[in-house]
Amino acid sequence: MPVHGTVPRFGTVPVVAAGEYEGVLRELLVGFKERGRHDLAPVLGLLLARAVTGALLSLPGAPRPPVHLVPVPSTRGARRRRGADHVLVLATEAARILRADGLPTHPAPVLAVRAHRDQVGFGSHGRRRNVAGTHRLDPRAGRRALAGLLTGTVVLVDDICTTGATLAESARVLRGYRIPTPGVATVGTTPGGPRFEPLEGVK
Repeated sequence: MPVHGTVPRFGTVPVVAAGEYEGVLRELLVGFKERGRHDLAPVLGLLLARAVTGALLSLPGAPRPPVHLVPVPSTRGARRRRGADHVLVLATEAARILRADGLPTHPAPVLAVRAHRDQVGFGSHGRRRNVAGTHRLDPRAGRRALAGLLTGTVVLVDDICTTGATLAESARVLRGYRIPTPGVATVGTTPGGPRFEPLEGVK
């Protein structure tokens, strides 16, 4: 299954995903997020690593190491319900796989989020309004961790891209600190919408 690129409704950077959020991939993500299937983390982490590789290959120039994987933050309620910050878990797995392949990569959980309603059931503009202004720098990370992102290449990561509203909100915070996000990678994207051709070298 080749990775693909898509242009979300919101955001200015194309998103590279490992597949569409349907069929087996949907079952894997739902099992991991909502049914306690933490054993699926290595498989989903591998898919995210492929998407990250695709995002890096799509950059106009060679990526500067190290690669910082910035996960879209989960609310406290979601972490409590799922037993972990599921996107951070996937970012950690993806970073481990990429390091094993020789690319210096690490997760960079520098963002936090205040509570907002679940995005399920909202239309595109409702999703944007629901998350607008909810993300911020995680005070536990501090300015030193943020400054570290100025070296290397930042890739913003999430599990699913629907409209791009949540990814755009995270990117907004990083831009406020002059941190560019040239790459965006997710495990899945919702079916439909514009697509790029499969990226050469990532099958």
